[in-house]
Amino acid sequence: MKSLFMRISGMMLILILIVAEIPLYAYSYYLPFASSSLASSPSASSPDTIRLSLPKALELAKANYPAIKARQAAQKRAAKEIDVVRAEYLPNVGLTAYVNYGSNNSVAGTFFPYNAPVQGGIRANGIYTPVFGSFAALELSWSAFTFGKTDSRIAAAQSEYERAELEVQNAIFRQQLATADAYLLALAAERLVAVQENNLRRSEVFYTIAKAKAVSGIVSGVDSSLAAAERSKARLLLLESRKSVQLQRIKLAELTGLPSTTVVLPDTLTFFSTIPRESVSELTPSALEKSLASTPELRVAQKNVEVSAARTEVLQRSWLPSVRLWADFFGKGSGVQNSDNSFRTDFASGVVFQALNYTTAVSLQFDVFDLFRSNERAAAETARNQELRYDYDTKHLEAERRYENAAAQFRLAQAQAEESPLQRAAAQATFSQSNARYESGLAPLTELVQSFYILSRADADVAVAYSNAWRALLFKAASLGDVDLFLNQLK
Repeated sequence: MKSLFMRISGMMLILILIVAEIPLYAYSYYLPFASSSLASSPSASSPDTIRLSLPKALELAKANYPAIKARQAAQKRAAKEIDVVRAEYLPNVGLTAYVNYGSNNSVAGTFFPYNAPVQGGIRANGIYTPVFGSFAALELSWSAFTFGKTDSRIAAAQSEYERAELEVQNAIFRQQLATADAYLLALAAERLVAVQENNLRRSEVFYTIAKAKAVSGIVSGVDSSLAAAERSKARLLLLESRKSVQLQRIKLAELTGLPSTTVVLPDTLTFFSTIPRESVSELTPSALEKSLASTPELRVAQKNVEVSAARTEVLQRSWLPSVRLWADFFGKGSGVQNSDNSFRTDFASGVVFQALNYTTAVSLQFDVFDLFRSNERAAAETARNQELRYDYDTKHLEAERRYENAAAQFRLAQAQAEESPLQRAAAQATFSQSNARYESGLAPLTELVQSFYILSRADADVAVAYSNAWRALLFKAASLGDVDLFLNQLK
């Protein structure tokens, strides 16, 4: 029965390490990248080792992570799209020039536009002997009046840029949250490795005592065998925890955008000597509403609604006419002479201009049936706009629940962090008493092993409780969209 109890106790210690690896459920949405490994230990410093403080880790994540760079590139593209739309309002200026060689039959009069070959001379009787001819034109066209279509397209492009800017901020926020959580997990992992190292030292001590007693015949050899087994188990747990912390460091390197380099965290005592306090008092409904509306996620959702509204306006105006101004200046040359209707077949005579002309025009372009097409497109975008509004309402409800859950989780984590040192003090006293009783021959080794597991669990509970308190504070700050509420308590 005692052996069974010891096995169960050992499994409970392992479960503590596993549970510590699991992020708080309410915030798994915010942490798509964060690894949750919570057991490891710092290794010796190496040439490629980087020492990180939390502010430095957040700075690297902001500067290096590819997903953030992708959003920043999208923002630059959106800015260029505004310039593209504005540039479309500029007039079109075209230059046409060519030389032709063909028969010299033609009819009088100007022509516009000039898509057909231009031939020389005007004759009453057809002469099919080819001559050279030339033509050059400068054309200007400008959609001077678009009845608000251009303005609506610029406004839509501006709204797209603002959304891209908010998405950059949201990407930075999410990445910094994931990085901060991974940093806390790595710190807790190192602390749990220290717990395992202490356990190994204790197991070495009572193995030495048990072996000495067994050799002297004070106790049976079973005690030394059991102590040896516990020592081996402590070694295995330490190796496993060191492996896990190494994985956590690699994950932190990934989140900060660094190469696959070992990341060694500084010995930050703040997180295990101080219990975080309430960073934000209970908010009034209006203050909470204002804070939630300013979170990066909801700002992006609101901007999606505004972008859709701007697109709807573009579609609603697309059927309106456009007034275009036209101006042309063109010259024509031919091997057929205007003065006497004679013709020459040499190249030089054909390319010299004999006549210059100009034309101006105003055109009104309007497609009657485009009114029906644009109305249908606008109706489809209006339906999408309504969909985005409902999506915003859904995200708003989720944000409210996240805040409520974060506040409750933080209060619970605070209480656990305050209680865990008391548990550890009692466990330490129990172990000391059991150890003294065993050394004096008043207690069996199984009693000492039991107290050993109780102390090991209490040590782990303290590390996990303090880490969870800081993580709960981080998640509460995240639910309000402001990681600084967490960082301010580190100053």
